[in-house]
Amino acid sequence: MAAKAPLKLNFAGGETDIRPFYATHGPGVVFTTAIKRYAYAFVSEAEAGYRISYPGFTGTFDRLEAINHVAIREALRRLEIGPGISVTTASDVPWGTGLGSSSSYLVALLLALHAWREEDPSPEALAREAFSVSEAAGEPGGKQDPYVAAYGGTGLFIFNGDESVEFKALPLSVGQVRELEAFLLLCDSGLTRRSPEVQAAQERGVEAHLKDFEEMRELALRGYEAASVLDVEGLAHIADQYWRVRKRAEPSVSNPAIEELYSKGIAAGALGGRLEGAGAAGFMLFFVPPEKKGQVLGSLKGYRTMEVELEPRGARIVWSEDS
Repeated sequence: MAAKAPLKLNFAGGETDIRPFYATHGPGVVFTTAIKRYAYAFVSEAEAGYRISYPGFTGTFDRLEAINHVAIREALRRLEIGPGISVTTASDVPWGTGLGSSSSYLVALLLALHAWREEDPSPEALAREAFSVSEAAGEPGGKQDPYVAAYGGTGLFIFNGDESVEFKALPLSVGQVRELEAFLLLCDSGLTRRSPEVQAAQERGVEAHLKDFEEMRELALRGYEAASVLDVEGLAHIADQYWRVRKRAEPSVSNPAIEELYSKGIAAGALGGRLEGAGAAGFMLFFVPPEKKGQVLGSLKGYRTMEVELEPRGARIVWSEDS
């Protein structure tokens, strides 16, 4: 059994998906998109025990409690999967780079395990379960990542104080989506980090920086409105403003290396952008007029860059023994 789930980009609002904000001051509002980069999970029979493989490790465990990857262990526990199974996870990009890969691989794994049990959960049920498993694993983070991975698409996720979630899709045609994609450029800072450490600082700062969080929510709504009429320049400026507010709310999300990368892109012709993920590392998203892509890419020599394609589909089974 094999499943894949898309990674994501966040245009604005990402920090409002944490429970200390949306449960008390909600809703949290995130303008986000799935992209055509993926995390994968492969499930098959094993002769004995639990054979577990993830980047940097492969091993077999006799007991569930002995599995050294907490999220995989909790997913197997949640679905009551016994020994005699092999689990492998992988991703198109390294973990800890801000594109939601840890949540995407968990969504893919849960979907593969459900298919193994001949079950077909809805995107809502899959996202809710993934978030619950991540909480049990001690790495909950924000709420958006598993929902983007499960649902796919581009639009607003609204996280209500009663834990319900709404999705409002961006009303663009296929041609308009291609126009938006033409402006998007990802640049890898070359830095990685464990997102829970940064997210914990953000959660502690909600009350002290409540106005900043409310402004980030408003910028998510404005970003969605700008993108709805294909005002990419307006969206770029909103992303830039969002990045500034985010740094004001929690200065640890940036550092000199990140600031240097952002300055290079802007000086070369990017209209705006923001750092993806929890902060302090990972991919920078730039909005670049197509005619200036070459100039910006030239200024970013030495960095890994990627073009962006938006993904309308969420997690799905890509192979099974019955197919």
